Amino acid sequence: MTRPDTHTDELTFLEEDDEDSGFRSEMPTLIDPIEVGSIPISTRTPKNRALLTVLTGPEKGAIHRLQGTSLTIGRSDEATICIPDQGLSRVHARLERTGDAFLLSDAGSTNGTYLDDFPVTSPVRIGSGARIRLGTRTLVSISFHDELEEEAALSVYEAALRDRLTGVYNRGVFEDRLAAEVAFAKRHRVELSLLLFDIDHFKFFNDTYGHQAGDAVLVCVGGQVLKTVRTEDIVARYGGEEFAVIARSTPREKAIVLGERIRAAVAAAVVDSKGKSLQVTASVGIATLSATSPSPQDGPSLVAEADRALYAAKDRGRNCVVHAARLVR
Repeated sequence: MTRPDTHTDELTFLEEDDEDSGFRSEMPTLIDPIEVGSIPISTRTPKNRALLTVLTGPEKGAIHRLQGTSLTIGRSDEATICIPDQGLSRVHARLERTGDAFLLSDAGSTNGTYLDDFPVTSPVRIGSGARIRLGTRTLVSISFHDELEEEAALSVYEAALRDRLTGVYNRGVFEDRLAAEVAFAKRHRVELSLLLFDIDHFKFFNDTYGHQAGDAVLVCVGGQVLKTVRTEDIVARYGGEEFAVIARSTPREKAIVLGERIRAAVAAAVVDSKGKSLQVTASVGIATLSATSPSPQDGPSLVAEADRALYAAKDRGRNCVVHAARLVR
């Protein structure tokens, strides 16, 4: 026996009822049908924001905005986009913006520029998704985004670089930048200073006033130091209550002056916590890499020397600045 199509019967009944009551003609149209792909191109958000992402190499994960019509990539500050890879030439490659694409050319580099493993010997047009190898270690990609996509990508990248509590750079960034700055200082025979400082009696402060007050102090100290240093200096949270400042082209005497400014800024800061005005002090240890000094000569030894000076500052009563060069070995 064939089962009756009850669903069809119901539909038929409703259609007949609609015709009799006039309901069909009075019912408003709530949604107009839209065919897939029918949205006009002019209403789409233009993807005209270009980003360069470092896929491999010393700066893996870094994202750079490609702003302007003519850009250069290289290891030096002369380049629009500076990538701290010793395998790159000072100015390694060039990018010329042409609408929604770029013209890529090698800038006479020592180790070459490659597109999909083919050497770039003359300008070549590249678009979104292109992968470029610079020298032997660094691989980058080009991508185009709309404004929201660009902001999201840069926000994620920036969050990965920063200490969540204080907003200064994190330990990973510190280690990467220190290695790059040491290499720069040696190559250009300029002095590089590292300042390590921590908050005096911080454990006692936490135990007395609570961890929330301790966090407020760390945030305040980070902000004070950022206001005190130069734009090119790198401020990072080294760990716990300890911070670090990498100061490029800064000889010993100027580093001591900077250390005193940081010490004074921390001592002058006032933290409000549960109606109480709290203050702390900091001890600062400094080491300087110099072409005329036999030690320190690399990143780890620079940190060790600054740390030795920091402990000496603690031994001298805290809230003071000590340079490693003034210590007796």
